[in-house]
Amino acid sequence: MQPSKNRDTPAPSEPYAALHPTLAKLESAMAKCQHAHSEYKRWARSAGFNGKNADPTTWTARVEAARSDSAELARIRLQFIEASLKFNSDHLLQCIAWGLVMDGRGKLSDAICDAMLAMDNFAKHEQWLVPFFQLRLLLAAEIHREDVEEKNFDSPEGLGEILETSFKDLVLQFPRRGSYPSDMVAPFNEHSRHPDAAKEHRTLRIVALSEDEARNHKASARLVALVPKLEVLVETALQAEKAVRESNGHVNERQHAARLMKAVVAQTVRIGDNVEEQLEAQNKRRLDYENVRQLLTIAVKELKAEVEEGIVVLTASIAETDSFLRCHRDPKQAALALSVMINNCLAADVKVREVLRHLRSLSATLEKDLSREAGAVAVKAEYDRLVAGQYRSSADYRRGVLNGTIQTGMLDYEP
Repeated sequence: MQPSKNRDTPAPSEPYAALHPTLAKLESAMAKCQHAHSEYKRWARSAGFNGKNADPTTWTARVEAARSDSAELARIRLQFIEASLKFNSDHLLQCIAWGLVMDGRGKLSDAICDAMLAMDNFAKHEQWLVPFFQLRLLLAAEIHREDVEEKNFDSPEGLGEILETSFKDLVLQFPRRGSYPSDMVAPFNEHSRHPDAAKEHRTLRIVALSEDEARNHKASARLVALVPKLEVLVETALQAEKAVRESNGHVNERQHAARLMKAVVAQTVRIGDNVEEQLEAQNKRRLDYENVRQLLTIAVKELKAEVEEGIVVLTASIAETDSFLRCHRDPKQAALALSVMINNCLAADVKVREVLRHLRSLSATLEKDLSREAGAVAVKAEYDRLVAGQYRSSADYRRGVLNGTIQTGMLDYEP
């Protein structure tokens, strides 16, 4: 049964929740159950799609056709391994989402029963709440009975070996010293074999650990929070870089220089001419440019600090996962937790490399000062004119007060 499409007030509804504490719990339970249903359907669809790409029968014709072409067989191997890892990533999310579905349904059932019991115990002055409860309970029952079928997908042939081998490759290649690599893990382009056309073919998702596993594997738990934070900081830095690039058209020092030299050649550079207005306008543009450039500097600094911390966390998580793998040779023992930890190490490795490539590009943008250092000069000049001159004596007075060389009293005042 699907929830009503024409329901005017979906859960959670603040007006209904405000009526009664029990109704507030019902609204919360409905919202969580709906979210769990939505997430499960999302990952089940994705796992189903990627499961087809990881099905060995999908590759039969290509392998047979390329049986004498070692280069093509290598490409097929790369694609199949990455398709299998991607399926595993989505399938793990699907499994975890199903657990949330069952938990959400159980809690919603309890909330429905609690709401019914609350109505049974209403005092006379609370009877007006009954129709409000009944209407929301109709929606709660629809959500609780929504058709969400558990879908089981067969794992690709040899997925366990692919996971373990990919992780062992990461362990062997992980830098023990020196800088972290920024090259792509699985460079590939299905339309071109030229190296410059390659894109990162490994696209894995971070999967959350259960509460128990998070307590037992603290480095792996920290790794789960790392990738989303890096993604936010990368987006912030890229937006800041975009603002700097767009400012080039405004600050355009070459155009400003051409206007000045035109005035020089025409011998019209005199006080009162429009050159003064041009200079004032250009300095305003320089200040604006320096502002966006400083914002990019801050964003790059934060991103760099976070990725450096991320490398430390990833290093600890790889060691923790490697130890867990060695201690659990039985594939059925702690299989889900181990699969999640391996997946997250592989996903974080890809993300760290991507961030380092972004940092290289962002740093190049910062080094290319489009104002030709005129922005920093304009900031210093405006600071000296508007801030230093007016507030210096007050700042010196305050320094004396703070370090005790100037005694303040009832009649003292700052100049």
